[in-house]
Amino acid sequence: MNIGELKHRIVIEQVDKTSDGQGGYTSVWSELDKIWAKAIEQSARERFYRGEVQHTQAYTFTIRQNQSVTVPATRDSTNIRIKHRNEYYRVTGISRLKDALDFYEIKAELWGGVAQ
Repeated sequence: MNIGELKHRIVIEQVDKTSDGQGGYTSVWSELDKIWAKAIEQSARERFYRGEVQHTQAYTFTIRQNQSVTVPATRDSTNIRIKHRNEYYRVTGISRLKDALDFYEIKAELWGGVAQ
């Protein structure tokens, strides 16, 4: 992969759950790091979910392995999200590129788009 293709600035965030003192917890998203990525827009799709028509836009983000942020392929992807162009993306899968082991490919979709 050509390093010049990593031209999109993204933020990787992780959820932190803290006790609310009443037997439950609150979730707060905290920034892990801002990194450069290659962002490729995938085809949009529509689905009917819980009585609503939802439009989702999928992206594939390719990032370089970073010493300050470790994103192993076995990590629970429900605990991280990506912020790109002021929109939040739910991570649906993380894998290492077989040809270039220094890079991760992160599959994500736009967080909760609903048709009106």
